Amino acid sequence: QGFFDVPFGATGGANRLLYTRRVGDQADDGSGAGAVTAAGKHSGSVGALNYGVFAATEADPAGRDFYAVRATRSVADSPIGAQNFGAMLTYVHRPFLDRNASVFSFDHGWRPDAHWNIRSTWVSSDITHQGQPTRDSGLQVLADYDPGHGWRQQLYAPQSGAHLQPTVLGYP
Repeated sequence: QGFFDVPFGATGGANRLLYTRRVGDQADDGSGAGAVTAAGKHSGSVGALNYGVFAATEADPAGRDFYAVRATRSVADSPIGAQNFGAMLTYVHRPFLDRNASVFSFDHGWRPDAHWNIRSTWVSSDITHQGQPTRDSGLQVLADYDPGHGWRQQLYAPQSGAHLQPTVLGYP
């Protein structure tokens, strides 16, 4: 799951946008655990582009469908320092609740030198529940400075809309 690990939330890492333990968790009708019919994950690369696909489905009457796709690219020889770029889309279909939810994220990591590591993540959620759409977005930036000698400084700057729901397939 490490490839799909995109942190977003309290201090830049308490929440995850994809948490596979949601698959087969408590069914939407409260009847117990969901019965996983099929699940699969594939990851690979094409040149400098890395990709991953995740899909799972539950068969019972309150079953759900879960999908995620992620792509990343690293640029080690950038004139302004090492960088990595990533994007992920998750989608959850919950017919028992008449709910569809998608979350899109774009993340960027920048390491200008050995002391600085700056991560930013932009997330957008698009939820339709019983015909009512809810859309929102948020951004977080985590700047980490390590001057050495046991010292470390962090600056965490989050901004989220009141209706952002980034963890529809994530944790918590």
